Amino acid sequence: IGAGYSSTLIMDRLIELIDATPEDGSLYLSVFMFDYTPLVMALDRAGRRGVNIHVMVDMSHRSDNRNTVNALRNAMDNIEITEVRNDASSIAINHNRSCK
Repeated sequence: IGAGYSSTLIMDRLIELIDATPEDGSLYLSVFMFDYTPLVMALDRAGRRGVNIHVMVDMSHRSDNRNTVNALRNAMDNIEITEVRNDASSIAINHNRSCK
């Protein structure tokens, strides 16, 4: 893929794995940028199947995940969301964490 283009190959594979999670299973996911609609839809489908979902989401100043987090919390009862805020430096993201 050339400069200026992005691939959804990794996200598409992640969605396949989410869709393959059995209804009594659990998902654990850590996300920095959480606004990819097909991923959110896959989590919603999994939640509707009864999958227990645990998500750690970067909420530092370099990400804008609030709308997605609110939508998931409102749509699902079987989701646990841990908000992560960077406290290591102004440029660190979901690699250096402090959980709220």
